[in-house]
Amino acid sequence: MSNINYNGQISPAEEAVLGPDSRAFRYGDGLFETMRVSEGKILFLHRHWERLVRGMAFLGIQSPEAWSPKFFQLQCLRIAPDRGEHRLRTNLWPEGAGKHRPLDHRAAYLITAEALHEPPYPLNETGLLLGSYHEGKLAANPVDRFKTLNRLPYVLAAHWLDQQPFGGCLLFNLYQRPVEATSSNLFLIRDRQLLTPTLEEGPLDGVLRSVVLDIAHQVQLEAIEKPIEESDLLQADEVFLTNSIQGIKWVGSYKNITFGWTRTQKLSEYLNFFVR
Repeated sequence: MSNINYNGQISPAEEAVLGPDSRAFRYGDGLFETMRVSEGKILFLHRHWERLVRGMAFLGIQSPEAWSPKFFQLQCLRIAPDRGEHRLRTNLWPEGAGKHRPLDHRAAYLITAEALHEPPYPLNETGLLLGSYHEGKLAANPVDRFKTLNRLPYVLAAHWLDQQPFGGCLLFNLYQRPVEATSSNLFLIRDRQLLTPTLEEGPLDGVLRSVVLDIAHQVQLEAIEKPIEESDLLQADEVFLTNSIQGIKWVGSYKNITFGWTRTQKLSEYLNFFVR
């Protein structure tokens, strides 16, 4: 990471920009977006933009001056090289100080970039061994649909995963239903149906989740959003995870149940065709 963009000002990444009164630090009442930049193009830019705008409205954050998709794209690409693969992260929070209620609702933003070392979106040749994390339940609140700066259940799950032999782990909601993985949405394929938990169950309203739901019919799958029970997972033909940085990652096994990847592979191939 070389440069950062803080409210339109480009500076070295080592330079401190957040003071002790920053709400991003004190309360975490903000949002973030992680986006993939491929050869100077932000993949699924408008989907990221639309989710960010919805999240700002939900949290009562006022738009920065001149805020628009074009402005957002320009500010992001100011620190992303024209060539290669990069991960952009935009943090956005109320600029004003105050206690729980901010004194100024206008947004501040910080954009960072880091290099990625593989093109979008290769499908893993070896299926993930998937575990389950039950300590930090997802509450299935509407706020869970957005990438808020407070992601404690996911952080705790990631800590747990570091001590386990798994390549990923599921998080569950208060109803004991699997919702998503630590940084990915969850999909099952059974017969000709593509199943994923509804947003009311508590998953992130993922950008690639929306893309996969939109393109499922291209590979003769019927996309269905519904509550998923663990028994549905154990009876699935195929299981995979999605996020906008890594694409589709297929799951090889969960609780000694093994899964195939034939239709997941076709979906991944179409996704790569779709982003070209």
